[in-house]
Amino acid sequence: RTFLFAAFLGLEAMSAATVVASGAGPQPVQYATQPAVISAAAPMHSMVAPATSYAQPKVVYAAKPSVTNSRPVKYEASSAHLPTPTTVKYAAPQVSYAAYGGYSLQPAASMVAYPGAQIATAYFPSSVQAAWTNHFDAFGAQDLIKIMLDYDETSIVRMYNFTTGEKNEFHGTAQIRAMFAGLFAELKDLSTLDAPVVEVEETPKTVFLCWTCPGSGYKTATDTFLFGEDFKIKRQNLVVTKEVLVLVAVSAGAVTSAESPEKAAKTSSKKTSKKRAAKNTIC
Repeated sequence: RTFLFAAFLGLEAMSAATVVASGAGPQPVQYATQPAVISAAAPMHSMVAPATSYAQPKVVYAAKPSVTNSRPVKYEASSAHLPTPTTVKYAAPQVSYAAYGGYSLQPAASMVAYPGAQIATAYFPSSVQAAWTNHFDAFGAQDLIKIMLDYDETSIVRMYNFTTGEKNEFHGTAQIRAMFAGLFAELKDLSTLDAPVVEVEETPKTVFLCWTCPGSGYKTATDTFLFGEDFKIKRQNLVVTKEVLVLVAVSAGAVTSAESPEKAAKTSSKKTSKKRAAKNTIC
């Protein structure tokens, strides 16, 4: 703006000078000097947002009203919608066990108790001594059912007879039961049954047995038992020495006596020698 105003003033002066010169003759012309232009810097305005503070309104909550009952409330169940209780009775199931290997399977203890059901006493030995007591008592009583409680399908019995030189093996409950059935049939005179050595060990689970029953032809017998973690007999080694009893007729009085094969052979040999000597004498 200052610059434009100065220029306007200069033009006015020039016009005046021209007018003067035209009226009075030639006059010297004086030109006004160009005014200096001063540019002022734009004012700096600081745009600072004014600090605004907001007052937090105070909230007042009303207190929970207290409820006072003048008397306790009593709730009664309506019996009209309740079913009448009934007693349920379950009959004992009739269980039959099929025959296996010539003998009946023994019932196992059930996890469910049936009222009135007749269940045999469960046999679960917790030590070698408990299992051995059952085995020894069953052997003396020749009880096949009781003695088989100590064997399972993994059991093996090995028997060797020193008299005949025979060695037999019996695997599983069927074969072992048949072995004991034959053994009990031979042990007819248990009055001479004796067990001078019985050693029971819990660790390891073994039993060492020496027994004899000469009245039934068993001169000596040795058993070694090895029990498993379930206290079943897993291995049994039996070695016996048997005497075969024969009836030998004696001519004098026709008396019969029981003699072993060795004695019978010696008696027969002596009689043959006497006959040969008599024959030679006659000759």
